[in-house]
Amino acid sequence: MSEIYKYEGDIQMSKIVGSIVNKYGCQCNSDITSQSIFKDFAWETLNPVEPIRVSEEPNNPTQVANVMLFGLEPGDEIWINGLFRIDNNSNSPVEIDTRIRKNGDVIYQFIVNVDGSEDDDLALIPVQTVDVITQAGPVNYSLVISTDDDDVNLLGPITFTATVIRR
Repeated sequence: MSEIYKYEGDIQMSKIVGSIVNKYGCQCNSDITSQSIFKDFAWETLNPVEPIRVSEEPNNPTQVANVMLFGLEPGDEIWINGLFRIDNNSNSPVEIDTRIRKNGDVIYQFIVNVDGSEDDDLALIPVQTVDVITQAGPVNYSLVISTDDDDVNLLGPITFTATVIRR
């Protein structure tokens, strides 16, 4: 009989056969314990001393962080994570347009509203996505932001990571 390891939520993973069983008894028989590996990891961490003014121009956004990965193969899955802080000094709420670019092309975008300076004007903004590689070669991922107001600052600490998963 195989050992069962309990993970958070409704998923259990069998150590020997590598199957996933949910609370309804459904099972996936992929041998994930021996087929998936973390191939590479790239990161950039910053802690700017001074606040950085956020661009109001979506076509010329503020660069938050950048990572480069080499030796990628088709089918590689890239798990991308980022975390940064925003300070809205404006009296009114603002929109923060957050994007992840792959070699200059937007692959992820979301807009978050941050309250004005009279309210909860500091926001911790997380980003996360997965990109599946279709062509071999290096890839540059960048995290960029812009806003609709001229009184918004980017604050540290800033973290941006990319993990290569090869199955």
